[in-house]
Amino acid sequence: MVFEGWMQFQDPLFIGHAPLLEAIWVQPECLTQCLASVFRQLRFLNIVDLPQGYDLTWTMYFLEAAPLLKELYITVWDHECKMEMDEEKRKEESYSENKGVEWDSAAADFQHHSLVTLVMFGFESEDCFVSYVRRVLAAAVNLEDVFLYCGLECDDCPHKKPGRYPWTKRQRISLKKRMTAGIESFAIFHYATNMRTDHVKRREYPKCSLLEAKN
Repeated sequence: MVFEGWMQFQDPLFIGHAPLLEAIWVQPECLTQCLASVFRQLRFLNIVDLPQGYDLTWTMYFLEAAPLLKELYITVWDHECKMEMDEEKRKEESYSENKGVEWDSAAADFQHHSLVTLVMFGFESEDCFVSYVRRVLAAAVNLEDVFLYCGLECDDCPHKKPGRYPWTKRQRISLKKRMTAGIESFAIFHYATNMRTDHVKRREYPKCSLLEAKN
């Protein structure tokens, strides 16, 4: 059992008698009364270092679990200098190679009335991003702003080719049509390479956290 960046020691974690414990997985599940009590006051959520090419649908779980959530930050980034690349070690450590997490909303017509800001770092014009933004637009009926930033850079990571970010006005118009087709939303889309200072602070605090949630 390994915890990295465990900041809140009073969080409700109880292991009990587990003589054969090998690993702990945190995964989306049906929203129970216990989980609802944990997430119901959540206002800000920052999910970082999601692998590139993976389906993002499972993160909708947090919207269903946190009805008062106002700001959602998501960073999609293969931070290669921190990744285990050796195939044998990945097998030994039980790393998942599955690029999709099955997650079906309990209600097809689910609506979230509090979320006003969605910020994505590492955005690309790929289907996995487009379909996810569409899901958020459809659910978050009061969404005001969607900030889509290009990929992040790290001096220690191997050089990577730039992703499919919508750099031109024509690309952005086309992309917006794909994301909003058939959806009534008044959200304003913002495309930028230079990050707003408040967005940087939100994403980097605390730096050691893989999933950050602050009430």
